[in-house]
Amino acid sequence: MQNINFDEAILIFKKLNDKKGLSQCYKLYGKMFSLRANYKLALTYLNLSLNIDKLQNNKRGIADCYKDIGMVYFAEGQLSTALDFYYKTLFIDIKEDNKNDIADIYNNIGDVLQNMEAYPEALEYYKKALKEARRAKDLLEIGTANENIGEILLAQKNYDGAITYLSKSIKIAIKQDDKDGISYINADLGLCYAHMNQFKLAINYLDTSLKVAEKNKIIYDEAYALISFAAVFNLQKDYKNACKYALQGQGLAVKLNNIWFRANAAMELYKGFAGLSKFADAFIYSRQYNGLKDSLKNNESIQKLTSYNLALNFAAKQHQLELQQLEKDITYRYQQKIKQQRLDTIFVSIIIAMIIISLFYYRQKRRQQKAIAVLSEKNSEILQQKTNLDDQAHKLNDLNTLKDRLISVLAHDLRAPLSTLRGLFSLLMDNSISHEQMLEMIPGVLKKLEYTSDFLDTLLFWINSQMENFERSAKSFYIKDIVAFEAESYREQAALKGIKLIDSVPDDIVASADPDSIRIVIRNLITNAIKFSSEDDIIEISAEHQDKQNYVITVRDTGTGMSGEQLNKLFKSKVNSKAGTNNESGTGMGMLFCKDLVEKCSGRIWVTSEQGQGTTFSFTVPSGVINETRLEVA
Repeated sequence: MQNINFDEAILIFKKLNDKKGLSQCYKLYGKMFSLRANYKLALTYLNLSLNIDKLQNNKRGIADCYKDIGMVYFAEGQLSTALDFYYKTLFIDIKEDNKNDIADIYNNIGDVLQNMEAYPEALEYYKKALKEARRAKDLLEIGTANENIGEILLAQKNYDGAITYLSKSIKIAIKQDDKDGISYINADLGLCYAHMNQFKLAINYLDTSLKVAEKNKIIYDEAYALISFAAVFNLQKDYKNACKYALQGQGLAVKLNNIWFRANAAMELYKGFAGLSKFADAFIYSRQYNGLKDSLKNNESIQKLTSYNLALNFAAKQHQLELQQLEKDITYRYQQKIKQQRLDTIFVSIIIAMIIISLFYYRQKRRQQKAIAVLSEKNSEILQQKTNLDDQAHKLNDLNTLKDRLISVLAHDLRAPLSTLRGLFSLLMDNSISHEQMLEMIPGVLKKLEYTSDFLDTLLFWINSQMENFERSAKSFYIKDIVAFEAESYREQAALKGIKLIDSVPDDIVASADPDSIRIVIRNLITNAIKFSSEDDIIEISAEHQDKQNYVITVRDTGTGMSGEQLNKLFKSKVNSKAGTNNESGTGMGMLFCKDLVEKCSGRIWVTSEQGQGTTFSFTVPSGVINETRLEVA
């Protein structure tokens, strides 16, 4: 019935010569055949849609086709081809600033890496997906990213952590009525509880997964549920049932032509037949498993991943150069404006002086006393003009000081990552390093680039705040909304160091300030506390009344603390940043930025600390009143 409706729609769109509608029909046809595991027909219709979108120069449509084609190849187990199409999609989405689609493609790239058992790299992409999804407020992609992170933790045997993420994901899947997600996540939860020896609960989850997949004819999920059943029965040493479900799952995996499912089915058959003492059959499936797993880890996929990462690095560097050129242009125009203002001032001064001299000469001959009075008045005007000129000179000196400070920071903090990139490219050109060494170096280089990008974002915001025309939009907002968002964003980073991050800010406290400025201050204080805290330390964010007009926001940690010498220098100028407890680096400008932003919001900031006892940062913000609907924090 569904095929008939699609065929009728295609005939109508062809008759109307509606290329966009025709392309969309072909795309939906392709997705339908992909779910039914008819990959040949799926690719046929998706390529028809792609050709139409290319003729129409429909960038969004082209990106969607590339993504759907990649998903077909991924389902077939052709990981390198899938990766190729995923990165084509990512390039278009970044160029066209398709924020709502970037999270989806990050999830898909992570899926390929997960199948290759490159778990750290896959986890990195899933975290990027979660960040982009939260920024776009895309509930479906937030659920998908949580599901994927849960699967990585399951593969790494962190079952409690996996259940936490999977439980978040299944709530979203149920709310969205996502049958595919409901089936797959139930299977993942079943495997988690099975490994925790809660077999009854595991069987219930797997039974739900299989029923949903069978009812909705989702063959991919059905295969996954059957193979997961086999894994659970093997853990229970029920080898007969394990072999039964594994053979059913293998049959669907062959129909899907999915190498990953075939490999996992072969592994469960090997365990099952070995448990039944059928060693000949077990040996056959053991060899089959090893052959299939080797094919998943082909060098072509790794090479493509490396080349695409380098391309993305180049694009990031190019974007950085464009920003630097834009900054130079703005500085030049500003200097020209100041120069013209000075010339105008001098010209006006000369004219006024000539007028004064002429009046003095004319009135001297008539009335000397009157001339003296006029001269005194004009001298007062000159003194006032001199005062104005002195004020302008003071402002210019402040700008020069700001320029020198920025040049010092940029020269120090951008040289290291750029030198690292230049060194890596030099090594690549003269073949001084092996392919494996290069892969080991890339995560470190990417980490430095991400640090540099975050540093530039904060620095540019602060530069704008120094300008006279910086628009500070003070408005009322709930402090809890900002603190909860930032705390949630850094909770995982804190957990990785074994640090407990506590948000004790009351829900009803309302401040009146620039929310973006306060967000940057809180973010800097949280990251600073994480940087100088160790395992079992506690970081607590709180807020309370100082008086009727102000609130005090406090970020307290039990970390390494500071010496008296460090406290005296902290808010006065750029300091030499001390390495964190995990050797984290910094710019030395963070607290200076915080001080400037707090003061521009009519507040003040201070710190108390004792070496080895922890540090407490506090700052004030004016209180406000709000009548709007409460903001929701993702």
